[in-house]
Formats: sequence, structure tokens, C-alpha cells
Amino acid sequence: SKFLPEIRSASVFVTEASRQKHWPTMLNQWQGSCTPDPVPIPKGGSPDELWEIFDKVVKAVPNDCRVVFDITHAFRSIPLISVLAVAYLWSVRGIQLHCLVYGAYEAKTGDPPVAPVFDLTAMVNLLEWLAAVERFRHHLDGEPLYRLLENIQSRAHRNTQENPPTRLKRIGGMISQLTDALLLGRAREVLKEAPSLAEKLKDDQLREEADRWAKPFSPLLQPLGRLIDELAFGAETDLEAHRRLAEFYCKRRLYPQAITLLREWIVSRACQLAGIEGSNLFDRNQRVPVEKKLGQLHDCWKKCQALPDDPPWVASLPKDLLDLWNRVPDIRNDIDHAGMSKEAKSAASLIKLVNELFQNIPPANKSEESMSNVVFYSIGVEQPIGADAPLPPLPDIPRGALVVIEGRAPIWLYGRAWHILHGSPAGAIAVFDPRLGAVVVASHRPDFYEGQVLDLQPPDKPSAGA
Repeated sequence: SKFLPEIRSASVFVTEASRQKHWPTMLNQWQGSCTPDPVPIPKGGSPDELWEIFDKVVKAVPNDCRVVFDITHAFRSIPLISVLAVAYLWSVRGIQLHCLVYGAYEAKTGDPPVAPVFDLTAMVNLLEWLAAVERFRHHLDGEPLYRLLENIQSRAHRNTQENPPTRLKRIGGMISQLTDALLLGRAREVLKEAPSLAEKLKDDQLREEADRWAKPFSPLLQPLGRLIDELAFGAETDLEAHRRLAEFYCKRRLYPQAITLLREWIVSRACQLAGIEGSNLFDRNQRVPVEKKLGQLHDCWKKCQALPDDPPWVASLPKDLLDLWNRVPDIRNDIDHAGMSKEAKSAASLIKLVNELFQNIPPANKSEESMSNVVFYSIGVEQPIGADAPLPPLPDIPRGALVVIEGRAPIWLYGRAWHILHGSPAGAIAVFDPRLGAVVVASHRPDFYEGQVLDLQPPDKPSAGA
């Protein structure tokens, strides 16, 4: 009655021997407002008996109730079983653990001697912390952590305790905000908030507050920081960061977010090829036309039709990126439309398809790949020529290739060559300078930029550094 004055029912778990020896005495000393019910249990000498005790404890506690567990007279392994039963009931039945108590009979003090009763509830709360951390680590849900930290700080301020915490609630809110952004697929928000949270978790004053007010949280600061660091992939305009975040989703089995972000990453890559950079990548007025054109390309692919040459950036789409785009829409639509189709694939099939997609994502910037598709266009002449002289025929130019104009020729001939290449499948154009190498003068590809100097030489010529 001291710990829960309005007790409505009480159950006492007793072996047959303890019931015969102690039950009458206990009834005489009982001061509660209700009569306790004896619940027979075995001694716990085997795994089967331990599970029987666990089952008896679970069945004795109704749903959604407030409970006091007293383990003072529990024997051998029964206290451990009781604590585990408490954790189980808290998790699946929604009980409220008012307290877990232990009467230390041998620790009597005072005159007359009184045995203290220790409240062990805080130790059981470790299980709540464990559950909260697992929710964050495996399901990216920060709400349970926020709730624990918010309760600690609010309780300290309510009780007007000295030097109450001021950072716990805020850091919990930041964790919850970041995980909300993760679960809703807010890639830009995640990339923006993750570095800030990672830095806050290293704060010495936060660690001091955790050591004093939230001891289970203190050892979590470092592993939580490492997990948040995994999300600090780069700036919100860094498309490589977007790709890595999509892969993060896939590894965490968050397939709807993974496929959605993968689709948007491809659109963003195409926007870059169309000359859209920085925050303009997220301008719907500029992004939508690119999306529509990609949709047309997908339709052409499905109908086995030739791809259009207009606008120019279409010709510079890397083949592997275009192949990836052609596979994404159907999978993404099947997932996002909740399988509301007669042709909807099974969950297992979709998971397999998504994982296969992520095994074949082309790199955003990879110099080896960039240099594997280079074509030299020689316009060199032996004798002076006039302005009306024809250009040599264009070589075969694969879609998206880097074309390097080279040869000893007047500047105006280079200008004409540059102009005619703008209507070709070339993804980037460079001019060769024997002192430097190839200098990029125009590009629809994110891996090349105007003014970039590349260590390239025409065939049968030594490199600039040789």
C-alpha cells in the first residue's frame, strides 16, 4: 500500500512448500485493501519449470494496468524471471510499471530496526532505453529516444531540482526530427541536419548532463554519433550524397524510400546534363521539363523507337544511366501505388528487383569511366585554307562521348568544328593544346566542366607529362 495506495488486486507467486510454511503468516500481516490471491508456481529447477513461472506471471497481470512488482522473497533465478516478465508485459501488454521493489531485510537500521525497501525501477528502465536504441538503429525511429529524454528533463524542472538539464530534450528533438526526415524520404533535410546533429552529440556539456541525469544515454552518445556520421554524406546539392543516401536506405531495407530517391537522383543527374546546377536542381519549373523528357525516353525504349536528339543534353546521357532509368519507373510505380494492380509483383520479387538495381548504379563521377569514351576529331591542315573550306567528316561518336578537336588549323576552323559538334551525340567537347592537353570548352556531363584540363593526347602522340 505504500507504493500504490489504491491496489485493486494482488497476486502472490508461491511454491507449494512456501505456501504451507508462510501463507497464513503473510495473510495476517497483509495491510492492503484487497485479499491477495495465491498463484502456484514450481521451484524453477528446469527450463520447462522456468517457462511455467514466466507463463504464470504473464497470465496474472491484466492488460493496460499499473503494476508494483515485489521480488523481496523471490528465490534463486525467480527475480531474473520476474524482471524479464516485467519487460515482456511492458512491451506487449502496455502495462505501466509503477515500481519494482526489494526489501533488504538484513539492512535494518534505526531503533526500532526498520528494513529499507529499495526501488529498482530505474534498472528495469534500462530495457526501455534498449528498446529505444534498437528502434533508432534498426528502424530509424528516434521518437522513443526523444520521449525518454524529454521526460527526464521535464521531470527535473517540475521537481525544481538543482541545475536541471537543458540539453537533453533538445538533442532528443533533433534525433526525432532527423529520423522523421529519413522515414519520409526528405533527402535534402537529412543531408542538412545530419552534420549538425553529429556535432551536437560530441558536446561536452551534453555528456555531463547525460552522466548526471540520463546515465543509460551517456554510453550511447558515441555509437549514436557514428551512426549519424554515416548520414553526413555531403551537401544537399551533392548528387553523390543523394546516391549514397539511397544506398543507405536499401541496406536498411527501407525500399520505398530507396527506389523513390534513386528515381529522383537520376532526374537530378539529367538536370545537371541540361546545365541545371546548385539549388536550381530543386526548382520545379526547371526540373519538370527534364522529367517529362526522361518519360518520353522511357516510352521510346518500351516501344523500341530511336531516341530523340533534342534537346542536346539527351545525347550526352550515359548509357548505363539511361539503362537504369528504363528499369526504375515500373518498379517504383508498383511500390508507390501499394500494389493496386492486377499485375502487381509480390513483395519478395520487388525486394529482389530493388537490390539488383542498387548493384548496378553507375558512379556519379569516376575518372576511369569518363576517359573510356573519348573520340579525337582531327581538323589539321598542311596548307593555308580559306573560310569556305569544308570540315573533315565527323568520326563515329557514341552517345555522350567526349570529343577532342585536334590538329594544326586556324582558329575559325576550330569554331566551325565546335559548332557542328553541338548537333552531334557528343556529351562534352574539348580542344587539344600540345602544351597542356585537352581543355574542355563545352559539356553536358557532370563529370566534365568548362575549363577543365585533361591529360589526353591524340593517338600515336606521347602524353604531355612524358
